[in-house]
Amino acid sequence: MYTLLFLTDYGWQDAYVGNLKTVALSTLTPQARSKTTLVDLSHAVPAFQVQIGAWQLLTSLPYCPPDAVFVCVVDPNVGDVEQGVLFAYRASYNQWFIAPDNGLLAPLLQADATIQTWRFSQQTVKPFGWHYPNETVEKLAGSTFAGRDLYAPLGAVLINKQVQGMDLLAWVSQLAKESHAETQTWQACSGWEAPKRLTETCFEGTVLTSDGFGNVILTIPHFWLDFELTQVDLSVDTQQPLELPVVSSYGALPIDALGVVRGSHGYLEVACNQGSAEKRLGLQAGMRIRVTATSV
Repeated sequence: MYTLLFLTDYGWQDAYVGNLKTVALSTLTPQARSKTTLVDLSHAVPAFQVQIGAWQLLTSLPYCPPDAVFVCVVDPNVGDVEQGVLFAYRASYNQWFIAPDNGLLAPLLQADATIQTWRFSQQTVKPFGWHYPNETVEKLAGSTFAGRDLYAPLGAVLINKQVQGMDLLAWVSQLAKESHAETQTWQACSGWEAPKRLTETCFEGTVLTSDGFGNVILTIPHFWLDFELTQVDLSVDTQQPLELPVVSSYGALPIDALGVVRGSHGYLEVACNQGSAEKRLGLQAGMRIRVTATSV
């Protein structure tokens, strides 16, 4: 059995997500269709926010099955024919990733050096994808919906070839050789700045995003912080430090109180119990944060 997963910034207000899935199903062979489950990993990435899509993918990956193909499309430059198409292969789980080469896969690739990558031109890989069912549909198509016309069909093609028993790694490697595709090269992710461990108890990072509850997620890994310590000084940009307690869960804070929590995705979070830390502190993506651990 195979899984075809989709991660986009399309939202649900239009038929875009449905178009992705119907095109994928149309591209899958009958045999492959019976062996494939389609999963919506997320379509709620804020529009054009590549770094948040990258974070959602990276933090979801530990819970995703093997034998999977990920179609990832957060593409502010859609229609730019110079932008490459990035294929990535995680051999230990037989997982394939297809995305625009705009930094969307960069944090994942930085976290796992075993992943192989190939950067193709759009002209090289498009012939292997979905073919328009008739001339009318082809004439109506523009250059603004690469998720439907390029990435989703390619994802389905990768599953088709595996169901047929093809050595997919060998096929992609040969295609890369013939087309002179770049390997192990990709664009960095703008807005995803690596955190710095200044001392054993002082760390510097940035605000990555906020979740739907107003919890503010930092780029600082939670395991850097010794949770035997009970307090941190949180500095935002050049503002004066704010003393916050360190707690193990949101409920350990009094209602409407702020604190630093060990987030379940592997990063430190600034939280407000039953409130929004984002609104209370005015924290926005990209703000520089310094966390200094203390004890009281």
